[in-house]
Amino acid sequence: MKLRFEPATQELLAERVEWRDVVYYGLGLRPDLTSRGLGLEFVRAGIQLIRERFGPSRIVLDVAGFNERAAKVYERAGFRVTGRHVRKGVTFIDMELAE
Repeated sequence: MKLRFEPATQELLAERVEWRDVVYYGLGLRPDLTSRGLGLEFVRAGIQLIRERFGPSRIVLDVAGFNERAAKVYERAGFRVTGRHVRKGVTFIDMELAE
């Protein structure tokens, strides 16, 4: 079960999520390697590894809403926004790799 807050209606919504064939992609780039144009290659390498090792039907991630640069890199790698949620007072953008 995944909970998300819908700001437009001020509702807390519950979604049933099937995780059997889904990989949650958690990643981060060392601070000294940022701003060098390495992000897209880094994300794509991770996607390739996930596909080869796990063969999932879906790859999902979330990114802090304030991290616009990372969100743009994920979009260039093929991820699309699927929603938003709040965790510990921080808004996160939910994304899924579009095939």
